[in-house]
Amino acid sequence: KRLHLLPDICINMADACLHRSDLAHTASYYRRALFLCDSLRLSEHTKFPVYYGLGQTYMDLRDFDLSNHYYELAGKFFDEMNVENVGPISTIAEIIIITGRIIRKH
Repeated sequence: KRLHLLPDICINMADACLHRSDLAHTASYYRRALFLCDSLRLSEHTKFPVYYGLGQTYMDLRDFDLSNHYYELAGKFFDEMNVENVGPISTIAEIIIITGRIIRKH
C-alpha cells in the first residue's frame, strides 16, 4: 500500500505544469495533493510543499490573498525548516515579505 505517495505524484505533476507555465493546472494538481493529504490523513508536515507550492502559484497568478493564505499555512513549519529546504534566495525573500517571518538557518 503506497497510497501515501499519491500527494507526491500530484506535487510532481504540479511542478511539471509550472515548468510549462500552465499555472491553472499547477494550482489544480497542488489542490489535488492537498485533498489527498487530508483524505489519507497524512501528517500536517506532508502538507508543507503543497502549501508552499500553492503560495508560489497564486503569487504568480497575482492572487495575493490566496498566496498569503497558503504562505501563512506553510509558515507554520518554517521553524522546523532550514534555508536549503525552501528554495532560491528570491523565493525566500518573497516569503519574508509576505509572511514577515525569517527562516532560520540551522
